[in-house]
Amino acid sequence: MVGKPKARVLAVVFVMAVVATLAKPTFAVVSCDEAFSQLHLALVDGPHKMSISWTQAIAFPAYRKRYFMSWHYHALVTNLVPDEYYCYEVQAGLGDCFKTGPAQTRPAQGVRFASLGDMGTNNSQGTTAALLSRVNELDFVLHDGDIGYGDDLGVFTHDQTRRRYSNLERGPEGYEIVYDEFMAQIEPIARKIPYMTGAGNHDVSCNILSDLNCAVGQRNFSAYRTRFRMPSAESGAGDIEGMWHSFTFANVHIAVIDTESDYKSAPTTPWTRVGGGRGGGFGDQVTWLDADLARARANPAVDWILLQKAKVIFLEMSLMAFTMTLHRNANSYDFVLHDGDIGYGDDLGFVGVGASRMYGPSGYEAIYDEFMDQIEPFARKIPYMTSPGNHDVSCHILYDAGCAPGQRNFSAYRTRFHMPSKESGAGEVEGMWHSFEYANVHIAVIDTETDYKGAPTHPRKRFGGGKGGGFGDQMAWLESDLAHARANAAIDWIIVVGHRQMYSSRSLIHQLSPRVTIALRDAVEILLLRYNVDLYLGAHIHYYERFAPMARGSSCGPAPARGGIYHAPQCPVHIINGAAGSCEPAQSRGSRLANVGHGVYNEYGFAEFHVQNTTHLQGRFVITTDGDEREGDSFWIIKPPPVNNPGSQRKPFALEI
Repeated sequence: MVGKPKARVLAVVFVMAVVATLAKPTFAVVSCDEAFSQLHLALVDGPHKMSISWTQAIAFPAYRKRYFMSWHYHALVTNLVPDEYYCYEVQAGLGDCFKTGPAQTRPAQGVRFASLGDMGTNNSQGTTAALLSRVNELDFVLHDGDIGYGDDLGVFTHDQTRRRYSNLERGPEGYEIVYDEFMAQIEPIARKIPYMTGAGNHDVSCNILSDLNCAVGQRNFSAYRTRFRMPSAESGAGDIEGMWHSFTFANVHIAVIDTESDYKSAPTTPWTRVGGGRGGGFGDQVTWLDADLARARANPAVDWILLQKAKVIFLEMSLMAFTMTLHRNANSYDFVLHDGDIGYGDDLGFVGVGASRMYGPSGYEAIYDEFMDQIEPFARKIPYMTSPGNHDVSCHILYDAGCAPGQRNFSAYRTRFHMPSKESGAGEVEGMWHSFEYANVHIAVIDTETDYKGAPTHPRKRFGGGKGGGFGDQMAWLESDLAHARANAAIDWIIVVGHRQMYSSRSLIHQLSPRVTIALRDAVEILLLRYNVDLYLGAHIHYYERFAPMARGSSCGPAPARGGIYHAPQCPVHIINGAAGSCEPAQSRGSRLANVGHGVYNEYGFAEFHVQNTTHLQGRFVITTDGDEREGDSFWIIKPPPVNNPGSQRKPFALEI
């Protein structure tokens, strides 16, 4: 939307018979000082239509429904030409201009939009100003719920100037004042580019605690439903007034769902008494969503499908930055190691509920499949090696009750990935643990969730993903595997990979299952030391941290030299790298073991390793938080040439992991 050539002119109200239809207006409690205000646009079902909405203090008798003081109108403008600028007016001198969507399915300039959520009138002026400065660069805005915050302004704000407008202080009028103020705040943006919305928990009623003192027009999402005209009917959802809907812009299909009502165990129901009060009953949202996504996937013109919701975006943008970086650099790597927690379908619905609880068993599988689609562009080019994590146990992070038989005991992981368990002597354990060799590097991948003394998942487990394990004697296999690797004269480097970390600067209570951390260390560390393992790669905690060489709870040698250089370390170097990105937030370091923790980053990214030769290994942390990769941490492990090892005579070569 750069540059504005001469635009066609529409007078939406006065030339209605030619280019627009004025929809039946909706109504709510409002308090506007102007006759016309709150202009905002919305996409409908392609570049040929646009919805124009506004609030009017004096209604046209033929089109009005009145409630308290004002009316909300939605005009549907049709027969528009793609890639064209139009100017409109709702009364003389009050209007703006917009550009329709692209004619071609895959425009050369791509599709650019802003996504935001949880925005009210407090502390949001910077966001609004930034959006306004980009309004000529964006195709549309997505606001995924919690609009205005008029329902809790009197409950949580300590600003008495703002508090006086709250519903608790001024009755029904106060809630509407806050909503109208928000609409005025976004109007400079929303009158120029489409402002697409979804409902959030702060949009249920006039009071976050209960709807008992709310007016009739302030309950069951009424303020949201009357102000915004989303394409529910056009996307097959029926006359549900924007509670859920979808639209396609160029080659991107976006489905906007309602996370508050109309699915199994939804927080808002017709019988809810607290937390915003009663609501929902709009229809069968899950059936609609299934049909909508099926149509989108079958459409050859759609390359991208996004599911936009108020609590979380299924397509995690931090993880997308990570995968996009790997895709760009796929030709630079020999393989990828993903050490557990794959997809997060067990808690993505929102933490503690799980996608399967929201959408039935198919929800968990849908998330896993979406993740597999996300990594496919590079996993189809280079090997993608995996291990299981605690989020791979079953369809639900808390327990497996209600999970289908094929969604328990790591089944989704075991059926999707074929790792060399049998080939590395582990037997038929379906990738739960395994090892492989690449050039002069031996990598043993262990299962930190089951089958060792004190493991968090076992056949009698009730919570934390439910029952699992019983695959075999993992520790006996690991000892045999490491012994064979150390005896192999062609192997110069041994790396062990597992989902859970053995060391962290976070206090034990903040390490997520401290008992398990100690049990894992007791079971595995003795083997790392016995067979001179060079590097242990863990994850689980959502940040990056590198340690001095560690053994039995403390450093076994000097800290790395300046520049992160480890000279002849006497025990393994430990790395935590759980920062690829997920629906759970990034975490930060603690003060425990701070004297031996180095290179800490609480940003999203991945670790990259370059085995130079028999004596030099380089590692670095690649930050992908903003989508543009940059180097964070960097270190070297340098050790003397192996004695009587022909490998030490090899010419240097490069191996990327």
